[in-house]
Amino acid sequence: MSSGHAAVRGRLFVGLQPPQHLRNRIRLDLAALSDGPESAWVGADHLHVTLRFLGDVSVGPEDSDTLRAAFGRVSARTLSFGPALRLLGERVLVAPVHGADDLAALTRASVAKAADVTEWDPFFGHLTVSLPGTAGERDWAQTMAGGALAGRWPVDEVCLFMSDNGYRVLDRFPLAPATAAAGGEG
Repeated sequence: MSSGHAAVRGRLFVGLQPPQHLRNRIRLDLAALSDGPESAWVGADHLHVTLRFLGDVSVGPEDSDTLRAAFGRVSARTLSFGPALRLLGERVLVAPVHGADDLAALTRASVAKAADVTEWDPFFGHLTVSLPGTAGERDWAQTMAGGALAGRWPVDEVCLFMSDNGYRVLDRFPLAPATAAAGGEG
């Protein structure tokens, strides 16, 4: 959704999407960790870092322009994840992500969320790798916590996603080129 387009309404969030080749590699690495309940792993196309969940809201061209200008002043960088899987409660297995705190803070300062949306405070960057639903899957997830999963990827854009029957990128906001002073590690 670029400037000049009509507003879009839906379950929206702003986040980071690892490149497809890395999402595929993560899925292979997860499969190598366990031959447990396959339904417990999320699909490669669902791997992302949510900077801010907006909820069921409308986002218009002015919101996109605000985000584009804000992120255009922040340097591209390399994010890392891992080194091990971690449970959030008993229903979410994640790989912690490091290096996106400033992007989350900028997102929170730049775009509003629905009033009924609860956020992590402070922000906790992560890739959700499993959403175990059954008691057996939750027991399995307990055994997966601590499993090694780590990597890095260059981030040069932030995305506006719609969550309907999957995740769809509605708009992309480029980050400024990495500078020697910032070392690309924002």
